[in-house]
Amino acid sequence: MNKRIVHDADVLEIMRPCCGHGGREFFREKSLRFLGTKDERAVRNDKIREQLIEEAWYFIRETEVRKDKLKDPKDYMSELTLILKKKKRKMKFLYSYIRMSI
Repeated sequence: MNKRIVHDADVLEIMRPCCGHGGREFFREKSLRFLGTKDERAVRNDKIREQLIEEAWYFIRETEVRKDKLKDPKDYMSELTLILKKKKRKMKFLYSYIRMSI
């Protein structure tokens, strides 16, 4: 399970502009394992997967414009959490998951 989470975080992070993969427009959704692969149709939910991708893309854009504030490793996680809190209406899925985790 943990391998899948790390894999998917990495896959979503590839949308970040510095990675040079074309952002959201060229994101390869089939690489995402969240809620099952095409072989695991019983758990697959394309609507929720799409919501995760869109929210991750929004989060990436929000963090990109705040790069300067995110340079201090001491405050890094608190800054990320603050972005999620401030923009929770745009990132309902991510915010609810993070809120449960902390």
